[in-house]
Amino acid sequence: LPVALEHANPTLARCVHAYCMAGIKPPEISQREGVHGSKGGVSIRRGLRNMRRCYDDLFQTEWSAALSCATGTASRRTV
Repeated sequence: LPVALEHANPTLARCVHAYCMAGIKPPEISQREGVHGSKGGVSIRRGLRNMRRCYDDLFQTEWSAALSCATGTASRRTV
């Protein structure tokens, strides 16, 4: 979670952290951020979507590297 939150913009990171880690409800998050009541939920959804994309990219990169290593297709330096 902390790695993915580092890649989110600060507002989305605060909202996701407040919701997932602190258990604060979206209306209260909106109030703390000083925005309309529905915007807290929107920020949470956007933040979670962005985190999902971050994890997908991270795991796809790791999976591709592991797969190429396992199949012997990893690039090799020739001397």
